[in-house]
Amino acid sequence: MWPLTKESEYLFVYGTLLKSQNHPMHSILANYANFIGKGATRGRLYRLEEYPAAVPSTSASDILWGEVYHLGDQAPTVLRLLDQYEGCGPDDPQPTEFCRQQTTISLENGQTITAWIYWYNRPTHGLNTIHSRDYQELL
Repeated sequence: MWPLTKESEYLFVYGTLLKSQNHPMHSILANYANFIGKGATRGRLYRLEEYPAAVPSTSASDILWGEVYHLGDQAPTVLRLLDQYEGCGPDDPQPTEFCRQQTTISLENGQTITAWIYWYNRPTHGLNTIHSRDYQELL
């Protein structure tokens, strides 16, 4: 397993960037990041038209599952490209659909880290909830 250090950059993904999705944008993670393993954070998962959206939650029952990647020295490049993909780059019109923030992630081995996540940045009223809390289970 890749060494986990507080100084490192991590990314938590829960939707189209998952390995199982075979989305072309996952190639950025495959080429520039190291897969750490599965992780979880507190969040609610919703279905948009063709992809999921997560919002943070304080409820202990709202667990969002995903994958964790170590970005290391490639963090600025990877995050710039993914910000463009997620529509939250510096040139994107406000308010953006997603916003990148840091959150606490629990890893399968019990460790916790701080990682970047792309949270949905719009109202969720009327959206369908993904009750499994794991986008991969819907595929």
